[in-house]
Amino acid sequence: RLQYNVSSFLHAHGHDVFIVSMPLKGVNKGPGSNATYAQDDHWWFLPIERAGEPALRYFLEPAIATINYARRLGYEEVHMAGLSGGGWTTTVVAALDARVASSFPIAGSIPCAMRDPEKQTWPVGNDKEDFEQNCAPDPSIEAPDHPGRKLYRECNYTCMYLLAGLESTRYQVQILHERDDCCYATVGRHEQMLAYESNVRAELGARAEHGYFTTTASNHTHHEVAPVDKAIWAAGMRAAQLPPGDPGWDALQCDIMHNAEGACSVRPPTGGAPPPLRARAAGGSGGRSRGGEQAVAVTTN
Repeated sequence: RLQYNVSSFLHAHGHDVFIVSMPLKGVNKGPGSNATYAQDDHWWFLPIERAGEPALRYFLEPAIATINYARRLGYEEVHMAGLSGGGWTTTVVAALDARVASSFPIAGSIPCAMRDPEKQTWPVGNDKEDFEQNCAPDPSIEAPDHPGRKLYRECNYTCMYLLAGLESTRYQVQILHERDDCCYATVGRHEQMLAYESNVRAELGARAEHGYFTTTASNHTHHEVAPVDKAIWAAGMRAAQLPPGDPGWDALQCDIMHNAEGACSVRPPTGGAPPPLRARAAGGSGGRSRGGEQAVAVTTN
Protein backbone atom coordinates (compact mmCIF):
# COMPACT_ATOMS: atom_id res chain seq x y z
CA ARG A 1 0.00 0.00 0.00
CA LEU A 2 1.40 3.33 -1.01
CA GLN A 3 0.70 4.95 2.36
CA TYR A 4 3.24 2.64 3.96
CA ASN A 5 6.02 4.16 1.82
CA VAL A 6 7.76 0.78 1.62
CA SER A 7 9.30 1.57 -1.77
CA SER A 8 10.81 4.82 -0.49
CA PHE A 9 12.12 3.02 2.59
CA LEU A 10 13.85 0.35 0.50
CA HIS A 11 15.11 2.78 -2.12
CA ALA A 12 16.75 4.75 0.69
CA HIS A 13 18.56 1.56 1.64
CA GLY A 14 19.90 1.03 -1.85
CA HIS A 15 17.44 -1.49 -3.23
CA ASP A 16 15.35 -1.74 -6.35
CA VAL A 17 11.80 -2.87 -5.62
CA PHE A 18 9.15 -5.06 -7.21
CA ILE A 19 5.68 -4.81 -5.63
CA VAL A 20 3.34 -7.77 -6.14
CA SER A 21 -0.34 -7.67 -5.17
CA MET A 22 -2.13 -10.74 -3.86
CA PRO A 23 -5.05 -12.32 -5.74
CA LEU A 24 -8.20 -10.18 -5.53
CA LYS A 25 -6.19 -7.38 -3.87
CA GLY A 26 -4.66 -4.15 -5.13
CA VAL A 27 -4.33 -4.18 -8.90
CA ASN A 28 -5.71 -7.75 -9.01
CA LYS A 29 -9.36 -6.83 -8.52
CA GLY A 30 -11.69 -9.79 -8.18
CA PRO A 31 -14.52 -10.73 -10.57
CA GLY A 32 -17.48 -8.42 -10.25
CA SER A 33 -15.56 -5.64 -8.50
CA ASN A 34 -16.62 -2.10 -9.31
CA ALA A 35 -16.42 1.40 -7.85
CA THR A 36 -18.63 0.48 -4.89
CA TYR A 37 -17.91 -3.22 -4.38
CA ALA A 38 -14.68 -5.17 -4.07
CA GLN A 39 -14.62 -8.97 -4.44
CA ASP A 40 -11.58 -9.61 -2.26
CA ASP A 41 -12.60 -12.68 -0.23
CA HIS A 42 -9.96 -15.36 -0.73
CA TRP A 43 -12.46 -18.11 0.11
CA TRP A 44 -13.59 -17.48 -3.47
CA PHE A 45 -10.80 -19.95 -4.34
CA LEU A 46 -12.29 -22.86 -2.35
CA PRO A 47 -14.55 -24.15 -5.20
CA ILE A 48 -11.53 -23.94 -7.52
CA GLU A 49 -9.50 -26.06 -5.12
CA ARG A 50 -12.35 -28.55 -4.72
CA ALA A 51 -12.49 -28.89 -8.51
CA GLY A 52 -8.93 -30.21 -8.40
CA GLU A 53 -6.96 -27.06 -9.20
CA PRO A 54 -3.97 -26.32 -6.88
CA ALA A 55 -5.38 -22.92 -5.90
CA LEU A 56 -2.36 -21.81 -3.88
CA ARG A 57 -0.43 -21.45 -7.13
CA TYR A 58 -2.28 -18.16 -7.72
CA PHE A 59 -0.87 -16.83 -4.44
CA LEU A 60 2.71 -18.04 -4.82
CA GLU A 61 3.63 -18.22 -8.49
CA PRO A 62 3.49 -14.43 -9.11
CA ALA A 63 6.19 -13.84 -6.48
CA ILE A 64 8.35 -16.66 -7.82
CA ALA A 65 7.85 -15.39 -11.39
CA THR A 66 9.01 -11.97 -10.16
CA ILE A 67 12.16 -13.56 -8.74
CA ASN A 68 12.74 -15.33 -12.07
CA TYR A 69 12.37 -11.99 -13.87
CA ALA A 70 14.75 -10.22 -11.49
CA ARG A 71 17.37 -12.90 -12.03
CA ARG A 72 17.00 -12.62 -15.81
CA LEU A 73 17.65 -8.90 -15.47
CA GLY A 74 20.96 -9.74 -13.80
CA TYR A 75 20.17 -9.28 -10.12
CA GLU A 76 22.10 -11.77 -8.02
CA GLU A 77 20.44 -11.19 -4.66
CA VAL A 78 16.74 -11.24 -3.87
CA HIS A 79 15.18 -10.27 -0.55
CA MET A 80 11.49 -10.40 0.29
CA ALA A 81 9.03 -8.75 2.66
CA GLY A 82 5.30 -8.32 3.02
CA LEU A 83 2.46 -7.40 5.34
CA SER A 84 -0.44 -9.63 6.42
CA GLY A 85 -1.24 -11.87 3.45
CA GLY A 86 1.96 -10.53 1.95
CA GLY A 87 3.74 -11.65 5.12
CA TRP A 88 2.22 -15.09 4.60
CA THR A 89 3.42 -15.07 0.98
CA THR A 90 6.88 -14.06 2.15
CA THR A 91 6.92 -16.92 4.66
CA VAL A 92 5.89 -19.57 2.14
CA VAL A 93 7.99 -18.36 -0.80
CA ALA A 94 11.10 -18.04 1.39
CA ALA A 95 10.53 -21.66 2.41
CA LEU A 96 10.06 -22.82 -1.18
CA ASP A 97 12.72 -20.80 -2.99
CA ALA A 98 16.29 -20.77 -1.68
CA ARG A 99 17.07 -17.77 -3.89
CA VAL A 100 15.40 -15.55 -1.26
CA ALA A 101 18.45 -14.52 0.76
CA SER A 102 16.58 -12.75 3.55
CA SER A 103 12.90 -12.42 4.37
CA PHE A 104 10.91 -10.07 6.60
CA PRO A 105 7.29 -11.24 6.99
CA ILE A 106 5.24 -8.64 8.90
CA ALA A 107 2.14 -9.84 10.80
CA GLY A 108 1.85 -12.77 8.44
CA SER A 109 1.70 -15.95 10.52
CA ILE A 110 2.22 -17.78 13.78
CA PRO A 111 2.31 -21.57 14.25
CA CYS A 112 -0.96 -23.44 13.79
CA ALA A 113 -0.98 -24.73 17.37
CA MET A 114 -1.26 -21.16 18.68
CA ARG A 115 -4.44 -20.42 16.71
CA ASP A 116 -8.07 -21.09 17.48
CA PRO A 117 -9.96 -18.31 15.72
CA GLU A 118 -13.37 -19.91 16.34
CA LYS A 119 -12.92 -19.83 20.14
CA GLN A 120 -10.17 -17.30 20.71
CA THR A 121 -11.13 -14.22 22.71
CA TRP A 122 -8.46 -11.55 22.90
CA PRO A 123 -8.59 -7.84 23.64
CA VAL A 124 -6.96 -7.63 20.17
CA GLY A 125 -7.28 -9.46 16.83
CA ASN A 126 -8.41 -13.10 16.95
CA ASP A 127 -5.99 -14.75 14.45
CA LYS A 128 -8.81 -15.29 11.96
CA GLU A 129 -7.39 -17.23 9.03
CA ASP A 130 -7.99 -16.49 5.38
CA PHE A 131 -8.26 -19.25 2.77
CA GLU A 132 -4.55 -19.55 2.03
CA GLN A 133 -3.45 -19.28 5.67
CA ASN A 134 -5.92 -21.75 7.14
CA CYS A 135 -4.35 -24.79 8.78
CA ALA A 136 -7.56 -26.25 10.24
CA PRO A 137 -8.38 -29.89 9.48
CA ASP A 138 -10.10 -30.81 6.25
CA PRO A 139 -12.92 -31.51 6.75
CA SER A 140 -13.24 -29.06 9.63
CA ILE A 141 -15.90 -30.02 12.19
CA GLU A 142 -16.13 -26.58 13.77
CA ALA A 143 -15.97 -24.62 10.51
CA PRO A 144 -17.07 -26.91 7.65
CA ASP A 145 -17.16 -24.02 5.18
CA HIS A 146 -13.56 -23.10 6.03
CA PRO A 147 -11.44 -26.26 5.74
CA GLY A 148 -7.65 -26.01 6.00
CA ARG A 149 -5.04 -26.32 3.27
CA LYS A 150 -3.29 -29.65 2.84
CA LEU A 151 0.02 -27.83 2.49
CA TYR A 152 0.36 -27.55 6.26
CA ARG A 153 0.18 -31.30 6.77
CA GLU A 154 3.39 -31.58 4.77
CA CYS A 155 5.19 -28.53 6.14
CA ASN A 156 3.64 -26.43 8.89
CA TYR A 157 4.62 -22.86 9.73
CA THR A 158 7.58 -23.71 11.97
CA CYS A 159 8.81 -25.97 9.17
CA MET A 160 8.64 -22.95 6.85
CA TYR A 161 10.50 -20.73 9.33
CA LEU A 162 13.22 -23.38 9.43
CA LEU A 163 13.48 -23.60 5.64
CA ALA A 164 13.80 -19.80 5.33
CA GLY A 165 17.09 -19.98 7.23
CA LEU A 166 18.25 -23.44 6.21
CA GLU A 167 21.25 -22.46 4.09
CA SER A 168 24.19 -20.51 5.50
CA THR A 169 23.46 -17.60 3.16
CA ARG A 170 19.88 -17.08 4.32
CA TYR A 171 17.92 -15.79 7.31
CA GLN A 172 14.44 -14.63 8.32
CA VAL A 173 13.33 -11.87 10.71
CA GLN A 174 9.65 -12.32 11.59
CA ILE A 175 8.00 -9.05 12.68
CA LEU A 176 4.76 -9.17 14.71
CA HIS A 177 2.76 -6.47 16.53
CA GLU A 178 2.23 -6.51 20.28
CA ARG A 179 -1.47 -5.58 20.07
CA ASP A 180 -2.34 -6.11 16.43
CA ASP A 181 -6.02 -5.36 15.90
CA CYS A 182 -6.27 -8.05 13.21
CA CYS A 183 -4.22 -11.07 14.04
CA TYR A 184 -1.06 -12.66 15.45
CA ALA A 185 -0.73 -10.22 18.35
CA THR A 186 2.15 -11.05 20.68
CA VAL A 187 0.67 -9.68 23.91
CA GLY A 188 0.54 -12.41 26.55
CA ARG A 189 2.28 -14.88 24.21
CA HIS A 190 5.95 -13.94 24.27
CA GLU A 191 6.89 -17.15 26.06
CA GLN A 192 5.17 -19.31 23.44
CA MET A 193 6.74 -17.36 20.61
CA LEU A 194 10.22 -17.51 22.05
CA ALA A 195 9.69 -21.27 22.47
CA TYR A 196 9.02 -21.86 18.77
CA GLU A 197 11.90 -19.54 17.91
CA SER A 198 14.17 -21.63 20.15
CA ASN A 199 12.95 -24.85 18.52
CA VAL A 200 13.63 -23.53 15.01
CA ARG A 201 17.07 -22.30 16.03
CA ALA A 202 17.89 -25.65 17.62
CA GLU A 203 16.94 -27.50 14.44
CA LEU A 204 19.07 -25.14 12.39
CA GLY A 205 21.96 -25.50 14.83
CA ALA A 206 21.97 -29.26 14.32
CA ARG A 207 23.32 -28.66 10.82
CA ALA A 208 27.03 -28.11 10.19
CA GLU A 209 26.21 -24.98 8.18
CA HIS A 210 23.01 -23.00 8.48
CA GLY A 211 21.40 -19.59 8.43
CA TYR A 212 19.16 -18.13 11.13
CA PHE A 213 15.64 -17.27 12.26
CA THR A 214 14.44 -14.73 14.77
CA THR A 215 10.97 -13.56 15.76
CA THR A 216 10.41 -10.00 16.92
CA ALA A 217 7.59 -7.84 18.23
CA SER A 218 7.04 -4.13 17.74
CA ASN A 219 5.02 -2.08 20.21
CA HIS A 220 2.26 -1.33 17.73
CA THR A 221 -1.52 -1.71 17.73
CA HIS A 222 -2.65 -1.73 14.09
CA HIS A 223 -2.35 -4.13 11.17
CA GLU A 224 -0.03 -2.10 8.98
CA VAL A 225 3.62 -1.43 8.21
CA ALA A 226 4.49 1.00 10.99
CA PRO A 227 7.62 3.13 11.39
CA VAL A 228 8.59 0.93 14.33
CA ASP A 229 8.41 -2.12 12.02
CA LYS A 230 10.78 -0.39 9.62
CA ALA A 231 13.17 0.22 12.51
CA ILE A 232 13.27 -3.53 13.23
CA TRP A 233 13.49 -4.23 9.50
CA ALA A 234 16.50 -1.90 9.16
CA ALA A 235 18.12 -3.47 12.22
CA GLY A 236 17.58 -6.87 10.60
CA MET A 237 19.36 -5.63 7.49
CA ARG A 238 22.34 -4.59 9.59
CA ALA A 239 22.29 -7.98 11.33
CA ALA A 240 22.89 -9.71 8.00
CA GLN A 241 26.62 -9.70 8.70
CA LEU A 242 26.21 -11.41 12.09
CA PRO A 243 26.89 -15.14 12.39
CA PRO A 244 24.03 -17.39 13.54
CA GLY A 245 23.72 -17.34 17.31
CA ASP A 246 25.37 -13.95 17.74
CA PRO A 247 23.76 -12.02 20.66
CA GLY A 248 23.06 -9.19 18.24
CA TRP A 249 20.13 -11.14 16.80
CA ASP A 250 18.37 -10.80 20.16
CA ALA A 251 19.15 -7.09 20.44
CA LEU A 252 17.51 -5.68 17.31
CA GLN A 253 16.35 -2.11 17.73
CA CYS A 254 12.70 -1.73 18.80
CA ASP A 255 12.18 -5.48 19.36
CA ILE A 256 10.21 -5.92 22.59
CA MET A 257 10.08 -9.71 22.21
CA HIS A 258 13.64 -10.06 23.47
CA ASN A 259 14.09 -6.66 25.13
CA ALA A 260 10.98 -5.28 26.82
CA GLU A 261 12.76 -2.03 27.65
CA GLY A 262 14.94 -1.93 24.56
CA ALA A 263 15.89 1.35 22.91
CA CYS A 264 13.70 2.33 19.98
CA SER A 265 14.11 5.15 17.53
CA VAL A 266 12.14 5.39 14.31
CA ARG A 267 14.49 8.01 12.92
CA PRO A 268 17.35 7.05 10.59
CA PRO A 269 20.59 6.48 12.52
CA THR A 270 23.07 9.37 12.40
CA GLY A 271 25.54 7.15 10.59
CA GLY A 272 23.24 6.89 7.60
CA ALA A 273 21.21 4.02 6.22
CA PRO A 274 22.12 0.42 6.96
CA PRO A 275 24.47 -1.16 4.45
CA PRO A 276 22.86 -3.04 1.56
CA LEU A 277 21.79 -6.54 2.40
CA ARG A 278 24.35 -9.16 1.51
CA ALA A 279 24.07 -12.91 1.71
CA ARG A 280 26.58 -14.49 4.10
CA ALA A 281 28.80 -17.02 2.38
CA ALA A 282 32.05 -18.79 3.07
CA GLY A 283 34.93 -16.70 1.82
CA GLY A 284 33.00 -13.44 1.63
CA SER A 285 29.70 -11.83 0.76
CA GLY A 286 27.44 -12.78 -2.09
CA GLY A 287 28.05 -10.99 -5.37
CA ARG A 288 26.04 -8.04 -6.61
CA SER A 289 25.24 -6.85 -10.07
CA ARG A 290 23.94 -3.81 -11.94
CA GLY A 291 26.25 -1.34 -10.25
CA GLY A 292 25.69 -2.72 -6.77
CA GLU A 293 21.89 -2.65 -6.93
CA GLN A 294 19.85 -5.50 -5.50
CA ALA A 295 16.34 -6.72 -6.04
CA VAL A 296 13.76 -6.91 -3.28
CA ALA A 297 10.43 -8.61 -4.03
CA VAL A 298 7.79 -6.97 -1.82
CA THR A 299 4.28 -8.41 -1.49
CA THR A 300 1.50 -6.36 0.07
CA ASN A 301 -2.02 -7.24 1.05
